[in-house]
Amino acid sequence: MMKPLLQLLASQCARRDYDHDSFVCVCNATYCDEAGVVTVPAAGTYAVYTSTRDALHAGGVEITVDTTNQYQTIIGFGSSFSDSAALNLNTLSDAARDNVLRSYFAAEGAEFTVSRVTIGGSDFSTRPYSLDDVEGDIALEFWSLAPEDIDAKIPNILRAMEISSSEIFILGSPWSPPAWMKSTGEVTGLGYLLPAMRQPYANFMVKWIDAYEAAGVPVWGFTPQNEPLTDETVWTINACKWLPEDMRDYIRDFLGPTLEAAGYADKKLMVFDFNRDKLPDYVMPLLSDPECSKYIAGVAAHWYVDDFIGPEVLLATRDLDPTKFLLHTEASTGLGVRQENPDSVYLGDWLRAEQYLYDILENLNYYSTGWVDWNMALDLNGGPCWPGGALDSQVIVNATADEFYKQPMHYALAHVSKFFTRDSVRVDTAVSGTLKAAAVSRPDGSVAIVVLSTSDAVESVSLSIDGSRFINTDLPTSNSLSTAGMVTIMKSLLLLVASLTLLDFAHGQCARRDYDHDSFVCVCNATYCDEAGVVTVPPAGTYTVYTSTRDALRLEPTSGNIEATQGPGGILITVDTTTQYQTIVGFGSSFSDAAALNLNTLSVATRDNALRSYFAPEGSEFSVCRVTIGGSDFSTRPYTLDDVEGDVDLEFWALAPEDTNDKIPNILRAMELSSSEIYIFGSPWSPPAWMKSTGEITGLGVLLPENWQPYANYMAKWIEAYEAAGIPVWGLTPQNEPLDTELEWTINACKWLPEDMRDYIRDFLGPTLEAAGYSDKNINLIELNFVNVQILSDPECSKYISGVAVHWYEDDHYSPDVLLQTRDLDPTNFLLLTEASTGVRELNPDSVYLGDWLRGERYLFDILENLNNYVAGWVDWNMALDEAGGPCYTGGALDSQIIVNATADEFYKEPLHYAVAHVSKFFTRGSTRVDTVVSDSLKAAAVTRPDGSVAVVVLSMSDAVESVSISIDGSRFINTNLPVRSFSSFILPPA
Repeated sequence: MMKPLLQLLASQCARRDYDHDSFVCVCNATYCDEAGVVTVPAAGTYAVYTSTRDALHAGGVEITVDTTNQYQTIIGFGSSFSDSAALNLNTLSDAARDNVLRSYFAAEGAEFTVSRVTIGGSDFSTRPYSLDDVEGDIALEFWSLAPEDIDAKIPNILRAMEISSSEIFILGSPWSPPAWMKSTGEVTGLGYLLPAMRQPYANFMVKWIDAYEAAGVPVWGFTPQNEPLTDETVWTINACKWLPEDMRDYIRDFLGPTLEAAGYADKKLMVFDFNRDKLPDYVMPLLSDPECSKYIAGVAAHWYVDDFIGPEVLLATRDLDPTKFLLHTEASTGLGVRQENPDSVYLGDWLRAEQYLYDILENLNYYSTGWVDWNMALDLNGGPCWPGGALDSQVIVNATADEFYKQPMHYALAHVSKFFTRDSVRVDTAVSGTLKAAAVSRPDGSVAIVVLSTSDAVESVSLSIDGSRFINTDLPTSNSLSTAGMVTIMKSLLLLVASLTLLDFAHGQCARRDYDHDSFVCVCNATYCDEAGVVTVPPAGTYTVYTSTRDALRLEPTSGNIEATQGPGGILITVDTTTQYQTIVGFGSSFSDAAALNLNTLSVATRDNALRSYFAPEGSEFSVCRVTIGGSDFSTRPYTLDDVEGDVDLEFWALAPEDTNDKIPNILRAMELSSSEIYIFGSPWSPPAWMKSTGEITGLGVLLPENWQPYANYMAKWIEAYEAAGIPVWGLTPQNEPLDTELEWTINACKWLPEDMRDYIRDFLGPTLEAAGYSDKNINLIELNFVNVQILSDPECSKYISGVAVHWYEDDHYSPDVLLQTRDLDPTNFLLLTEASTGVRELNPDSVYLGDWLRGERYLFDILENLNNYVAGWVDWNMALDEAGGPCYTGGALDSQIIVNATADEFYKEPLHYAVAHVSKFFTRGSTRVDTVVSDSLKAAAVTRPDGSVAVVVLSMSDAVESVSISIDGSRFINTNLPVRSFSSFILPPA
């Protein structure tokens, strides 16, 4: 329902239509759409979050915002834990119930921060009751919480508190005192509280606060009575008559002093809690009496007559005492309540959402500090409700199916709750046309604006911020999916005070920057970074595709329906999940010295955003990382971990400052951010110079035979030191790129003939690791296929070897058939690609070429080709380089997934980054590659994932839209179009 124009959503709405004017989003135990975390975007851009009645489609009205004219401070928005709501939540499985609460309270949900709780029963209970129904118990000896509190409301509130990243303000409201305290002796109807019961009832209220706080639920405030009746209307629900003079005397002489004596003077006492047709008259006697008013924090109002009584009464109420806040504490639809349709529950009704948002915006513009609706969750009949009533709700629960339906009303509220955060301040907003709008200045200095259009036509809008910043845009219309082709839109924009900025509603969209190359980079800094979002398996019968394109998109998710037949024409991609190959190890990048040093030139917050982009669940989810053992060419100096001449006993062996200050702290932070184990493996570029035939770190020197054992000990010491620092080592390679020719290299290097490597592993390195207790470490061999024949054919050597590691640098010259030949030497050993980088041998002249899409294509092409030839994972070289492509002490330079601009404290995510993420987030560890055949020039690979879902990654390098049909086992088909020059990652649920 709610998505930014670039749709970088954590997850998509699982749409279901009920032949009404809009649709619901279906959630269950395993899947629920998420709104995503709102973050302040990069400077110079703006973002729009849109919900439409139908679907999003790709002079005017003037909206003028003056941030210098400020009004009330926002308290928050939310919904209510009625008995019915909590009981309905408890009819769901734990996982489905948790998804409801996350939808409401989590940072990726609606971020509700205020919740109303019924004190005792209400009409939306399964029975009429209070918390002390023992006749005449004025000492309240039998007062106790009800099963509805203990088993339903409190556990759900506590879970909501765990999920929320903000404090939830809990406010209580009683519907009726105990029947024996009332003039009629009944819970329902017009009875009033007997004067003799005012003190016992004040004690009753204090006991409720005591009990909830003892249960771990801090009480923020309460109202003395829900909807205090003042006329002779006969109500058949839990109710109590309170004339304003009686309420004044009760608060002044009983409730206020009792709260104060109990130590609850800080609880926010809100009076009225009824419809605004009785404002300001009802509260005048209360607020004009200083001895009563001193106990009152605010005035609570309900929405039920808001379309008959103008909002000016709110202003008049506020003017009675500007120190008292206004808070809207109940709203609901259904059962003829402000409705044009006949049903209490009307699934997918857009009009009800419009009414919600219209009322919220109107009330905010008249000093309301927040807005809380009634039942948080009702069943398919709009209950339970013991007197027989029924209403609609944001969430409708289908307990039989263990699923729930998020109504358009839910997204209406979320459009405000996620943007008008607590302690925001409303600012002046004027609209020249029929749109409804409100704006706030947020605590972080950003500005949020929410706009409602109920027009059936596109609205051209000019939005002015302080007369110096303007957004000129159209409020989008629908794609004419309904028969009438009508559309209504809710729109939220967040603007940085210093400059216009664009937000993503889900996990942050790319803050785009162009460098006049063929694509663009995404800019990140200390306060903002785009995120890919958490990948979730879509509901049965649907698929989700995440798309990046040369011209516009970065990991944009959209959903579609799986079909039973192949579409007409186009390219056929055939996936056979019954034919399975290698198991995936993982994907990642390398903590070189240069990478870690560059990360450390950034502020802590910016560096954390870089590591999140790589390792967090909402990032690329990298799970394999290479670490240089000692220095490499991408260091600031030539060094090893023992440069003391002749130190064969390694007494002076020690980790370098590059390890202790740079690589290790960043690896540890990556481990904290990752939800999966990161496989760390090490690679040395050269033994110490004194161990080599040339006495130099660089060039063609070989490891002297007499130093084979010391060097094996050297490697074991590196494992020991890293593990002592808290980094489990998964594996290592004996040598980066073992030279076997006479080619002169000017970087850290070592020559290893295959027979020397065989003997070294068999007689020294393998036994040494085994003796040290490191036989579980994976020894991988690097580079050319013919090297491996002599090594793997020796069983005494081969027994120590887990896999073969390869680099990508000759992949455009050599056929991938050599990988298959290598695998056939010993199918028990895995293949892993452990280095790739661009900036050498490129079509463009620069090492760093910001925004180059071609390099991203080369990465993804190579990944898919290698995967289809038994490679189990793919790891590129430097994780982060500077704008010159370094540092590299030998003078070289390369490109990287992330380029760091330390001066600006920002970094740039290249297309390379998204190319790897398109595989790393979908081909998770433990996945199994399955047979994939493509009928044309596309490149594709597919896996079955550990959860049984299927992921397919497709690369299109075409300059035209490609029509494709993806066949999964000949029984399920995705018929779609691939955009021009695009990366596409599809995920399907298990069959």
